Parts: sequence; C-alpha cells; structure tokens
Amino acid sequence: MLDWLNIGSLILGVTAWVLPFLHFNRKQEHATRWVTYSFFSFICCGMAILFQLMFQYHLVKIEDFSAMMDTAGFAVFAASVLFGVTIILNMFAWLNDRQTK
Repeated sequence: MLDWLNIGSLILGVTAWVLPFLHFNRKQEHATRWVTYSFFSFICCGMAILFQLMFQYHLVKIEDFSAMMDTAGFAVFAASVLFGVTIILNMFAWLNDRQTK
C-alpha cells in the first residue's frame, strides 16, 4: 500500500511542473492570475516531498535500513531538483505575467 506514496509523489511532482505551463498557454482575456497556478504548484511540490518523507519514515518503522540507505541520497537529490525547478518555472510564470500587463 505504501508504494502509492512513491507514485503519488511522482504525479504531484509532475503536476507541480505542469501548472506553470498552463499559465503560459492561457489567452490573456481568459487568464487567471499566475498566483493561483503558483500557489497550487508549490502545494503539489510540498506534498510530493512530504510523500517521500512519509515513505522514508515507513522504512525506518519497519527497520529496513539497507533500503533507506539505498534510496535516501536519491530522494534528497530528487526533492532538491523538484523544488528548484518548481521555483524557476514559477518565476518564469511571474515574469510572463508582468510582461503581458
């Protein structure tokens, strides 16, 4: 059952990256503010990282330390990339919103 945490984390991470692109594709007269897309983008990013923390906690609870040692480094790298790219994409959405006004 806890394998869904990894799948959910992946889906939420992709969603965090897709939401800023949805802002770019909106026509100006129907565009919602970039703040809405950024807000939900950061929520998805945070939830994806939370799911990874919950999975790491599960590995600690079941005392599977070898699996935790194998996956912890990549989980930190993936969370860092997810957060960094989310910030960059939302900055571009903000700049795009400022240029169109």
